[in-house]
Formats: sequence, structure tokens, C-alpha cells
Amino acid sequence: MNKTMHLLLAVVILQLLLVTNTLAQNSQEVSLNVSAPARTETLSQTVLNSLSNLPEADTLIFINPQRILNEAVPKLMPEKQVADMRSTLNEIKQNVGVDPSKIEYIVVALRFRKPSADLNFMAPEVMIVAGGDFSADSLLLLARMASGGKLRDEKYGAKTLSLMTIDPLVKEAEKNPILRSYSELGIIPLNATTIAAGTPAYLKAAVDASEGRGRISSESLSFLVRDPNALISFA
Repeated sequence: MNKTMHLLLAVVILQLLLVTNTLAQNSQEVSLNVSAPARTETLSQTVLNSLSNLPEADTLIFINPQRILNEAVPKLMPEKQVADMRSTLNEIKQNVGVDPSKIEYIVVALRFRKPSADLNFMAPEVMIVAGGDFSADSLLLLARMASGGKLRDEKYGAKTLSLMTIDPLVKEAEKNPILRSYSELGIIPLNATTIAAGTPAYLKAAVDASEGRGRISSESLSFLVRDPNALISFA
């Protein structure tokens, strides 16, 4: 199980590295044209519906994993490394029962908080949402097994939020209070094919949004998906 989790994390890290590289190049949006003229397409209605159920955010990053894996990676990596990566994805699928290539979107959301009463800086709330052709309950079960029994459940509305205390951050927070905001993280299936992980308060906001309260504005969503050909978009 540890080997499988490392492989799964490698895929996520690859995508986050692409995000970091894009930010370093101070780009507002990255597009990859795979043919001439550029291909035009639209996001599936299922994806758009899922995105419209997200909570409000101050910063949003939309990642298209399928286009990154199928189109960007083969252009950026040697053929052998691409073959090794695909072999790794197949291994994850066989061992875990989750196919990373079926993840249709990943959204990273940040929500900033007002300073405390004594004007101390408050770290932003963070959430990562993934949706696609997979079982969110299976991913939660995988996370529960990987945690070694450290996940604890908390009811919130009709949903169950699974929380975990990050012990190393609890210790570090004694020296750096900003880290206290991330000393407890959670994971929750928002529906059968969508799962979210992040700070507890933001996950609760995601549950509220899925029930029609405090949803992302149509303007923010339109700006986020303004170019369906983008590998990564920012709003």
C-alpha cells in the first residue's frame, strides 16, 4: 500500500510542479495547441455542473489532468519516461482500483481570511477538489487505509467529514503560529464522483455549496473556464 500511495502522490506532484512552473513564468493561463489550427472544444456539462457547485474563492486554479497527461507530458518528457509514467498509472489502477487518467479536473481553491482581532495574519483556507470517472468513496477508503486509522469522522449536515491531525505541523506551529491553520486537514466525498480535501472550514463551505448555499459566482466560473483548451487556468 505504501508503494501504491507513493505512486499516486507522484502523479499529483507532477501536476503541482506544472502549476508552479507556470506561476514562475508569471502566466495567467497556459494553452497547448495540439494541431493547426488550434483545436476547439468545450468542457463536458458534467464538469461544468460540478464546478458550479463549488464554494466562493479568492483564488482558483483549474487543472485539466487528462490533457496534461495525454498531450503536454509527451511533449515535455522523453518517450521512455512517458512509457514509465503510463506503466505507473496502470499499476495504480490495478492495485488501487482508481484510474488517475479518468480524473477530469482538479481545482485548487484559496479563501483568504481577515486578520484576527489583534491584527495577526491569518493563513488562507485551502481546498483541492477532484472529479471524474472514479468512485469518491473508494478514494476515501484508500485515504483511510493510508492514514493508519488516524482519520476520525465528524458529521456535518448530511455529509461525513473525515479529519486528521498532522502531528509534525502541530509541533512546528508552536514556533510558527501560521502553520496552526494546517495542523488539521480533512477529506470528504461531495458526491459519487467528486472528492475534496483541505482545511475543515473550507470543506464545510463546499458541503454548503453543494446544497445550494454560498456557491461560486457565475462570473468567477466563466472566467475560470474561459478557454476550454487551457491546460491550467487561473481566476
